Amino acid sequence: MTGFASGQRIETDQGLVPVEALRPGMMVRTLHNGFCAVKAVLSTPISQAALAMSPDKCPVTLPAVCGFRPLSVAGDHHMMLEGWAVELIVGQSEGLARARRLQDPDPIQDWFQTGVTYVHIILENHQILCVEGQWSGSHFITVDDEVLLDDAWARVNRNLPALPEFELHSSTALMCLSAFETKAVLNYLGRSPAQVFVDPVGHTDAQRLQA
Repeated sequence: MTGFASGQRIETDQGLVPVEALRPGMMVRTLHNGFCAVKAVLSTPISQAALAMSPDKCPVTLPAVCGFRPLSVAGDHHMMLEGWAVELIVGQSEGLARARRLQDPDPIQDWFQTGVTYVHIILENHQILCVEGQWSGSHFITVDDEVLLDDAWARVNRNLPALPEFELHSSTALMCLSAFETKAVLNYLGRSPAQVFVDPVGHTDAQRLQA
């Protein structure tokens, strides 16, 4: 499961906006291509009962950076890592790692009381978005995409018009690190995962180490 927990704020050309308030056509900030238009925004609600039965579906809550709020995402959501350790392991200075490989899911009581709704942001191509001051991936469309299939069934059951067809994304915006590669990066740094996240303010690696 990927997606941002509802309530997280994304940077747009109009300022910070809750991810669930995005609409097609709105412009969101991306790492490599400036502001890009949103094609669709889908959501996956997960009830309290479902979380109690499967705590691994609870969001992973990553520490706040640069005065923003902590960021809560689904466990398989891609977060961007950067720096010398990433380049040493994979030969590129930037890469994507699954959130659950950076920090354990957060089965705190609040999620069990309220449930969670994951918001999936779809752009023309896979992009790196700025959400709560941290760079993370948009929804990556694959063959047999569960998010799109679930949304299609929900629309049929509610007699809602179908979404337009989406083309498969050919590749992610950045290389995806394996579990082994992610662990190796963290081991080389010898510090908590939160300290390897990129922030849009541009703090240096040394500055983050001192935080």
